[in-house]
Amino acid sequence: MGQDTYIDATIYEKSTGRRISEEWFVVFWDCHDTAREIARAWTKVLSKYTDISSLAEERVVVFPQTALREMVSCLFSYAVIPESVRYEYLGLKGFWDIENRGKINDIPYKQKSEEFGWIEWEDIQGEEEVFLRGALKLREFICELDRIHYENKYTPLPASHSDGLWDDGKFRLPDSFIPDGADLKNYKENPQAYEWRFRFVDSY
Repeated sequence: MGQDTYIDATIYEKSTGRRISEEWFVVFWDCHDTAREIARAWTKVLSKYTDISSLAEERVVVFPQTALREMVSCLFSYAVIPESVRYEYLGLKGFWDIENRGKINDIPYKQKSEEFGWIEWEDIQGEEEVFLRGALKLREFICELDRIHYENKYTPLPASHSDGLWDDGKFRLPDSFIPDGADLKNYKENPQAYEWRFRFVDSY
C-alpha cells in the first residue's frame, strides 16, 4: 500500500459553535514517497504546536491554524534538497531539517551509489517539483485565510472533492463544502464570523 498525507479542514460558526461545513474536507493531499517525507517532517513541526500523541495509533492530529505557515515553509525547503541526498531517495533530508540547518552544503555533484543506481538525476527533480507545487498551493490557501482575517473577504479556490487544492476547479473551496445555502450566503457576507479548524492525517 502507498502512503497518503492530508490536511483536512472544517468550518464552525463562532457565535454558536455550530459546524457549517462537511465534517472534514481536504485542503492538501500528497501520496507515496513524497507523502512519507512530508509526514515525517510535519510531525516534527506539529510537535511544537500541539500534542501529537494521537499520531502513534490513530495517525490523526488536530492542530492550530498557526502551524500552517511553518508547514508550508518546510515544503518549500524540500523543493530544493541538498546535493548530499540526491541519490538516497528514501529518507530525504531537506535544508529545513535540523541535520542541515547551519551546515555548509558545498558538496559537488554526486555519483550514484550501487544501492540506488536505478535512480536518475531527474527523478529527484521530479520529487522536488511535487514539494514545490504543494507548497505553492498551500501558500495560496493561507493567503485566502489572511484575506479573511484582514479584509473580511475571500476568494474561492479551485478544489476537488477528494484531493483538496489539486484539481481543475470542478469544486470550489470552501463553497463546495458548505452544503446549506443559507450558511454559504452568510459565510460569503461575513467570513470573519467563522472559525477554520484543521487536522493532519497520515494514512498508509
